[in-house]
Amino acid sequence: MQAVIDADFGQTTVLSVQHRLTFIESFDRVAVLRQGLLVECDKPQVLLARESVFRDLYRAHHDMGQH
Repeated sequence: MQAVIDADFGQTTVLSVQHRLTFIESFDRVAVLRQGLLVECDKPQVLLARESVFRDLYRAHHDMGQH
């Protein structure tokens, strides 16, 4: 999936709704919505480095062995 995005859409903005967090680490920005409201938006590395909703979701995802 990521290879297709990189090859075919490298110079465009791509919006992707993801429930699996595997591909999200390579995204430029992540927007986290909760009940339809934007709760945070930043680079994945920034969100993972601090206390964030994204980090909590990421850790829960990896703890469940879904990577």
